[in-house]
Amino acid sequence: MKKFLATLAGVAALVAATPALANNANITVINDSSSDISEIHMSDIDMNDWGRDLLGRETLFVGYQLPEMSPFAAHRDLCRYDLKVTFDDGREMMINDFNACETLTLRVRDRSFVIEDLKDHVSTRRAIAPTSFQS
Repeated sequence: MKKFLATLAGVAALVAATPALANNANITVINDSSSDISEIHMSDIDMNDWGRDLLGRETLFVGYQLPEMSPFAAHRDLCRYDLKVTFDDGREMMINDFNACETLTLRVRDRSFVIEDLKDHVSTRRAIAPTSFQS
């Protein structure tokens, strides 16, 4: 019985930690670039507006991370998002149509993003070139 309860608890913890199943996932954003990040915007793929800056008045400094950023505040049932990062020198990088429900960590580099996601309960890491880059 103890073994069954321990297995059941393990399965429950895995389900609770799986963003694709929970759909209220939080994404950790890590600034691996050489510049501070002054703005982060996420909007669902059907919107023409970037919406509010998720950093507010804060800055994500080089080498720091923003734990548990939640893009789901307004749209808990959506998974597909566009993302725009603005550096303190005015450069912008964007990704179109990424699955935020499966994303665990988003690393921002100078000219690319690295996304660690969870598919079929397996964590994978892949580099993504930005959809657009403005300097």
